Amino acid sequence: MNDKTLLKLAIICSIIGIFGLFVLSETTGAKIINISEINLSFIDKTIQVKGVITEVKLSQELTILEVEDETGKIKALAFEHLQVSKGSKVNIEGTIQEYENEIEIIIEKLNV
Repeated sequence: MNDKTLLKLAIICSIIGIFGLFVLSETTGAKIINISEINLSFIDKTIQVKGVITEVKLSQELTILEVEDETGKIKALAFEHLQVSKGSKVNIEGTIQEYENEIEIIIEKLNV
């Protein structure tokens, strides 16, 4: 093969690879779910919710948020201090857990 053919092949493979990564990044990740849809079948699964913070509680190394969307409310916990305030719109990605008969989200990512 000559140099021009190899260059064209490299460019085509690069473009296909970039397109493949873009498609993969769009199709992977946690699904955005309405809070009212979350139940015990989601335990240990990673999901995303969008909503508004209605309550913020801080303890020594824990932040407890109450997040509400148009369908319901859920408690979200982070094992660190988060700089968020009541009324902030958030997108939370986390794992669903049950604690004392309540379903909670353990926050992995939070975007305000």
